[in-house]
Amino acid sequence: DLMSFSAHKVYGPKGIGALYVGPRARPAMRAQMHGGGHERGLRSGTLATHQIVGMGSAFALAGQPGAAEYQRLEQLARRLRDGLLAMPGVTLNGCAEHRIPHTLNLCIDAKGFNSLALAGELALSSTSACNSASNAASHVLLALGLDERQARNSVRLSVGRYTHEEDVDTALAVFGRVIGAAAVALW
Repeated sequence: DLMSFSAHKVYGPKGIGALYVGPRARPAMRAQMHGGGHERGLRSGTLATHQIVGMGSAFALAGQPGAAEYQRLEQLARRLRDGLLAMPGVTLNGCAEHRIPHTLNLCIDAKGFNSLALAGELALSSTSACNSASNAASHVLLALGLDERQARNSVRLSVGRYTHEEDVDTALAVFGRVIGAAAVALW
């Protein structure tokens, strides 16, 4: 009965999104900010028209590539996943089949591995944006059964519209070098 949309997830402007409120959820909704009573009393304030137009355009463009782009992203992510899982100490967090095709979350369980060693060479995340100010391990990964160290050694990678096979090869080479350096540091 509720669905949220973020424009930046489909290459639109940051700072704009939408919330669909279904008829069954509407009675339970309460305004967080009071004022002009826009959006049936749920939201007040002036709309950011330029961001709304940008979001609408991004959503329209996101639907155009269709099945071919979905399949391309799935193939790139599979190639990246398979290459990384072939490396020592790398495991997939979550289900291999029931997932969105373009995003991977992996645990690099190699002693001495530090995701900061990848910074500057790859764009990836070792925590969610909502949790970036905290130094805590991901509560989601802990709930999946990872211990604190494994959760902290997990990274999230995504492929997207502008990702090519060469980018996957580069990422695999960088991970191989960093994981290999972590393994060598043990001796």
